[in-house]
Amino acid sequence: MKPDNHIFAIEGEWETKLNKELTIKSTLTLLKEVCNVESIFRKTNTVESLIQYLEVSSTASYKKYGTIVIGTHGDKGEILLSDSESISIRDLAGQCENLFTDKIVHFSSCGILKRMTDIEYFKKLTNAKGVCGYSKKVLFLESSIFDILLFNRLYRNNSLTKTQEFLMNNYPDLVKKLGFKVL
Repeated sequence: MKPDNHIFAIEGEWETKLNKELTIKSTLTLLKEVCNVESIFRKTNTVESLIQYLEVSSTASYKKYGTIVIGTHGDKGEILLSDSESISIRDLAGQCENLFTDKIVHFSSCGILKRMTDIEYFKKLTNAKGVCGYSKKVLFLESSIFDILLFNRLYRNNSLTKTQEFLMNNYPDLVKKLGFKVL
């Protein structure tokens, strides 16, 4: 296993009700306990702090975190961090120019990969090794289970292409249902 396949995860607010605790942190905890995948987890509800965390993730200190996960609500290329904060994929790309060299960016969000031209622009401008995520509206539990499968495979073989092949061969119905795409 390569040392640069660990996860740097940034999560927006899922719920407006503060007594609900949906979080991708449970996915990361399972991956650590079962698969030995290390992760860094941060919460954000502002565009400014999202950009700051993404800038930090690209520094030499965090080189081993080769998978960047952005877990938020999403809609057709728009990252929704909270009720009042959002940023388009194109604007995020402009803010993160050349930040993701040798990194894979996974959008664990509804519909972010619906507009592939925006994702192509994002990948090119940020210099990401790969971009993946969902093009359809997804349920939290189903996407969390799929994320576990995805991150475990990425960690084990450090290849987005091989991971996509594995997922399509072994979980084709889930790939289709979630609209999982890779670029």
